[in-house]
Amino acid sequence: MLELLIYSPHDYDQGAPTGFALTRQYLDASRVQDPVSSAQHIGKDVQRVVYYLCRRYPQRIRVHWVNPWSLPGLWASFRFRLRGFPCVVINRREVLGGEQLAQLEQRVLEILGQPSQADGE
Repeated sequence: MLELLIYSPHDYDQGAPTGFALTRQYLDASRVQDPVSSAQHIGKDVQRVVYYLCRRYPQRIRVHWVNPWSLPGLWASFRFRLRGFPCVVINRREVLGGEQLAQLEQRVLEILGQPSQADGE
């Protein structure tokens, strides 16, 4: 069983202070990209890849979504030393973040293709 911990807000507008919405409108009008907006685009791509993998391997992948602005998110950031979002933690060992997220699907397929340790014994 492969376990993925997705460290990213499910919806970037939910629970965000009103100032973020006003700032986003201002930045959209001035055509300036802020880090939250760029993370939002990457987060949607990660979400799309994770949903695809879950449909393709329904019994082999377990996914946990963790909101960075929650207590479990705070715990995950300390435990796995996460500095930003979105990040994906694979099997509580390997952390993919930033530009490495483009390799998420390939890395998951590599892990699922390997025989498990229990099968080899």
